[in-house]
Amino acid sequence: MSAASCPGCEGERRQTFVVDGLDCAAEVALIEQRIGGLDGVCSVRASAVTGEATIVHTLGPGQVEQAFAQAGFPAHEAAPAALAPASGRATVVSMALAAAGCVAGFLSPAWSIAL
Repeated sequence: MSAASCPGCEGERRQTFVVDGLDCAAEVALIEQRIGGLDGVCSVRASAVTGEATIVHTLGPGQVEQAFAQAGFPAHEAAPAALAPASGRATVVSMALAAAGCVAGFLSPAWSIAL
């Protein structure tokens, strides 16, 4: 990927795609080479572990998906991960379990001495 492939990166977007068939390091390298070589692509990071690729680019809508398809890997944009707020009860339970763990940690050496 050359420095000229992303002129100034004005208006760049970061998108994560679920890539069908992304299973091994050779496919990761192929995707990073093919997608990363496109004019307007600033960076590519693909993972066979997650089956996803994150692209920073200045391309128009649909162009990244088209490039994936031409490389032999159909892809679609990953849904954004929604973080649900923790309920008050869940927070209290978490704190109680953490406190119980601390108490058990302090008491366990005393129990082993007593035995």
